[in-house]
Amino acid sequence: MSSSEKYYEEGINYYKNGKYEKALEYFDKAIELDNTKSKYYSNRGGVKNELEQYKEAVKDYDKAIELDPNNNAIYNNRGNAKANLKLYEEAVKDYDKAIELDNNDSTAYYNRGNTKSDLKLYEEAVKDYDKAIELDPNYADAYNNRGNAKSDLKLYEEAIKDYDKAIGLDNNDSTAYYNRGSTKSDLKLYEEAVKDYDKAIELDPNYADAYNNRSVAKFNLFQYEEAIKDYKKSLELDSKNNISI
Repeated sequence: MSSSEKYYEEGINYYKNGKYEKALEYFDKAIELDNTKSKYYSNRGGVKNELEQYKEAVKDYDKAIELDPNNNAIYNNRGNAKANLKLYEEAVKDYDKAIELDNNDSTAYYNRGNTKSDLKLYEEAVKDYDKAIELDPNYADAYNNRGNAKSDLKLYEEAIKDYDKAIGLDNNDSTAYYNRGSTKSDLKLYEEAVKDYDKAIELDPNYADAYNNRSVAKFNLFQYEEAIKDYKKSLELDSKNNISI
């Protein structure tokens, strides 16, 4: 094994263990020794993405693609970095390319669906989530986010079915309970909404938005004292939750 490969493998170990700064150090060294390996740049881009260094991550993915132009995963990951920079149209182009190179990659459809949702293209997003689920019927996040897109389309009953499925696949996902609670609130099913927010908070006791939305549901149930308690807790966790109830 070459010296650059040893640094690369050590970087991968740190990457897998969430030690991103250390991983970056080792990927830097691997690239210093050999700047011809696409995987070195691609994984360094991944670490920079985790460190929220999105512009630098894009540069690494650019280089990785230059060295390996037919690797769909790199386009997918560059799309994620661009989406994090809110360059949504550019991100969609990268997901398009990733899908062109491998039209069986459920994550590329899922990510494109997320970005189309960010662009408020909810009907197109649903189609991408449909495809992701067709390719991976146990894709809990795809059901959850398809539920979000359907909720944005005011297809509330269909959205709830997707959240039900997401929870059936992963009953420890606090966001799925939160989203289902929000949609039940839209349907004015406030008692059921409170139960979902209860579960979201049980799973994530620091879920500020869940406290905030539960306060609104309780207010609509005329449980004013309980609503105020939840609202104060939401503010304690996140001062941005400064709505009036």
